[in-house]
Amino acid sequence: MWSRASRCSSRLTALCVRRCKKICVKPRGVASATPTSKNLRMIIFGPPGSGKGTQTEKIERDYGLISASTGNVLRQAIADGTPLGLQVKEILARGDLVSDPIMLRLVQDLVQKKFKGHDWILDGFPRTMIQAAGLDSILAQEGQPLNLALMLDVPDDIIVDRISNRWSHVPSGRVYHTSYKPPKRPGLDDETGEPLVQRDDDKAENVRARLKNYRNYTAPLLDYYRAAGILKTVSAPTSYEGYVEIRKILDTYMQALKV
Repeated sequence: MWSRASRCSSRLTALCVRRCKKICVKPRGVASATPTSKNLRMIIFGPPGSGKGTQTEKIERDYGLISASTGNVLRQAIADGTPLGLQVKEILARGDLVSDPIMLRLVQDLVQKKFKGHDWILDGFPRTMIQAAGLDSILAQEGQPLNLALMLDVPDDIIVDRISNRWSHVPSGRVYHTSYKPPKRPGLDDETGEPLVQRDDDKAENVRARLKNYRNYTAPLLDYYRAAGILKTVSAPTSYEGYVEIRKILDTYMQALKV
């Protein structure tokens, strides 16, 4: 599956760049392994249940990066009550997916305001080649290309176990796991005491379909960032093992930025 997706990635990349020109103000920029400033600008991606959020929290804690995830960006837009946020609220209320152009507008605002002048990490974005090309375009306008893309590699069986035992507090986005991160009181959110729920797509019978869909969309991203020279693949069968590798990578990058 991976190899077939990889063979078509060059053609898909070219198509995405052409489409991105319709979405973005300027043509796509180019991610670079050579920093153009002293800031670290990175993304972390991987299959659903690979631990992106957990690793992002550790990176934020230990390295002082500012972080944002797709879910947080959408929730913040709704909370702000901006015209775009109201549009997002309507889309999600219908059960529809937020389109690439809208997501890119939200990310552009994030880059120009919250991230500007800081080390930062995007959790789970981009997910498609359209989004990757759009993000590069936004960063090119700021003269601040990506300099690191971390991909978490976790075996499918481990992911199925992680997700099928995951419970969420929908309003806040807080996630618990019955084995690794249980709530203080079974079935209830630690902060609000409200009930936790298991999403339909977190049930074991749906997880493998999600993994297949993820790989179909994400395989070209691996080739894209590998060609840019910024891809680092991290073996993460457990959160601890993954973070040991991540720290080695980030220590090297942060040291290089100080030179």
